[in-house]
Amino acid sequence: MEGSHWLNAKVIIDELIKKEHNVTILVASGALFIMPTSNSSLTFEVYKVAFGKEVIERVIKDFILTWMENRPSPSTIWRFYQEIAKVLKDFHMVCQEICDGVLKNQKLMEKLRKSKFEVLVSDPVIPCGDIIALKLGIPFVYSLRFSPASTVEKHCGKVPYPPSYVPAILSELTDQMSFIDRIRNFISYHLQDYMFDTLWKSWDSYYSKALVTEIVLSGNVLIWPTDGSHWLNIKIILEELIQRNHNVTVLASSATLFIKSNPDSPVHFEVIPVSYKKSNIDSLIEHMIMLWIDHRPTPLTLWTFYKELGKLLDTFFRINIQICDGVLNNPKLMARLQKGGYDVLVADPVTICGDLVALKLGIPFMYTLRFSPASTVERHCGKIPAPASYVPAALSELTDQMTFGERVKNTISYSLQDYIFQSYWGEWNSYYSEVLGIEFNKSSFGFNYCFIHYFYPSISISLVQVFNLCQAVCEGAAVMISEKWILSVLLLRLCFAGCGFCGKVLVWPCDVSHWLNMKTIPEKLAERGHEVTVLVSPQTFTIDYSKPSTLNF
Repeated sequence: MEGSHWLNAKVIIDELIKKEHNVTILVASGALFIMPTSNSSLTFEVYKVAFGKEVIERVIKDFILTWMENRPSPSTIWRFYQEIAKVLKDFHMVCQEICDGVLKNQKLMEKLRKSKFEVLVSDPVIPCGDIIALKLGIPFVYSLRFSPASTVEKHCGKVPYPPSYVPAILSELTDQMSFIDRIRNFISYHLQDYMFDTLWKSWDSYYSKALVTEIVLSGNVLIWPTDGSHWLNIKIILEELIQRNHNVTVLASSATLFIKSNPDSPVHFEVIPVSYKKSNIDSLIEHMIMLWIDHRPTPLTLWTFYKELGKLLDTFFRINIQICDGVLNNPKLMARLQKGGYDVLVADPVTICGDLVALKLGIPFMYTLRFSPASTVERHCGKIPAPASYVPAALSELTDQMTFGERVKNTISYSLQDYIFQSYWGEWNSYYSEVLGIEFNKSSFGFNYCFIHYFYPSISISLVQVFNLCQAVCEGAAVMISEKWILSVLLLRLCFAGCGFCGKVLVWPCDVSHWLNMKTIPEKLAERGHEVTVLVSPQTFTIDYSKPSTLNF
């Protein structure tokens, strides 16, 4: 980026060079301020463009003069934005020539691919940095001084800018605004949003043409949904994936109520044959609603409510088993799914076995969940803290302002739901043991469910591969998995997995009280059958390596 934006980027470049990174700068032949230097750590790739330095100089001069002659005030603000729009049109024409100078230069693009860059740092004021990164198959980072009225930050970075409190950049307002200033600020934001929408809209077609052949932008997604209101949740994700050009296949039973195929829809449906009928699902949902109406949980009806809920869960268990068998014991359907070449499975954990299907197909999976009663799944599988004294159980109709009696009710609600969770999900232990060939402890707290979700080896490793696809999903989902959590997941997998998944672990400890804290982890790993080696200094104070131990020192 030219002008003052180059000064911002230059600080980053200087710091990268200090850290002994090799930096390459893409420079247009008509650049005004970016001058090649003889620094050995800095390489300049100059590409040809049709314009000269005088064009850049004219655009910058026009911008400054427009600002000086049409300085925005309550009476001139519309005129200012009209004039600045003309300058920005010229600026975008220059930007398009810059983009073409790189993207249409096959020789340069090939040279950049061979250089095997690890990251691209870009100023978003000039578009196409992201396209270049995608073409090279590398991640990119944006660095931005600011945009007028923080438009780019708001709409692309999702940074909150309430106009009643945050003055629009270049509006010359402060955070101490009068009522009239707030109105002016509000108008400033909306006019800039209008300009952003109209002037940047021309780039939509440019990006579409540039990325039309980029396979990296599309994936093959398999959806494992739950019927009823849960389908409405996952349907949002499905629609977002389609908008982003992903291929979506939905696994749905032959007796669904709400999950229906549409001839005009781009979604492909794979039907799971089951023996139950739609009337069974309809009856189950009706009984669930009537349970809530007839036995609405109160201190007096709490036990009755959960007892009746347990009966409904038993019915749902038998229906769910048919869905699982309809896929896992259906060789023809599994063969079709294997040939489908799916990249990821997105599942609603209320309908069990989505994780088993993913494991059988050898692909990673993600869970999306609206909620579970008393947040049981979130607490026991997602490890989300929910102290009963402060966090009201989902569906308890309590708030975070609880009396002593309500806290007691909340504690009972959690405990009863935990009991149902153990009873219901515990029934799946034998099923998972049979499918996976692993013996699960039936007294474990729904252990098969949490185990597959978080600690199965192929999942924890494959999450890195699916990270970019997760980013597309996250706008419609409540969960996003980041690469930074992978090591934590691997450690948890080792701590919780039995000897069927043993690994070799090297421990780098700290002495004294830190060792007392860390010691429990390697001991737990060794207890689970993992081979653990601890690197220890001969002059250690608290790490006694002379005594017999399950650890290697």
